Amino acid sequence: MRRAFVIAVAAVAAFSFTGPLAALTDDEAEEIFLQHHRAIAAAESCYGIEFSQSQQLAMAQAINVAVENRIGTRRLRLVVEAEEEVRAMLPSQSCRGDRIVRLLEFFESDLRPALGDAEG
Repeated sequence: MRRAFVIAVAAVAAFSFTGPLAALTDDEAEEIFLQHHRAIAAAESCYGIEFSQSQQLAMAQAINVAVENRIGTRRLRLVVEAEEEVRAMLPSQSCRGDRIVRLLEFFESDLRPALGDAEG
């Protein structure tokens, strides 16, 4: 639940962002957001890690950019949905199942770089 709090804080920061007209639809942004949070949930479960607050904020900022800050008030609901999806997949897939492996690959390519120098 601590991660959900950090996500909520990042949401407040995202509301203050004003930028160019977004190219994504709300549905596209929602799916991208879900994909990122599924990948985080898979990494937490399969790698046995707990991300620090600064790491969570770094990933939240990267996700905000990817979804062009279009998620808004649905943010917490979508984070919980993504976590529940991964939890439901793990018993049948394990960390070596195709869907979980794709999420872990996505985490490595799209989210781990965002961690950069964030404290672990």
